Amino acid sequence: LYPYLKTNIIRGYTIASDYSECLGGVLFIDDIGVEMDSRSYGEKRNVFNQIVDDAERNKWLLIVTTNLTIDEIIKKYGERTMDRLRALTKPVVFKGNTLRNKK
Repeated sequence: LYPYLKTNIIRGYTIASDYSECLGGVLFIDDIGVEMDSRSYGEKRNVFNQIVDDAERNKWLLIVTTNLTIDEIIKKYGERTMDRLRALTKPVVFKGNTLRNKK
């Protein structure tokens, strides 16, 4: 889209991806809510919450996509993360029938 922006795309971000050097300050995460839980030294951790915290702290442009409703995001990630998402992002809602499997 903008060749001068270097964008990190995180797919399957439960993998030990190093997103900490978010080049150009742009972070795109596709389809939040479908990721698997991550474990670090046997302890369950929510990687998405950490990514949102890092995006806020580092003043990254954060772009996320999801099929979840606001209530589902709150249930999965908590009010704290939802508050950060509200501060970092602007919702864009696409309504209508799915375009999947259309030929």
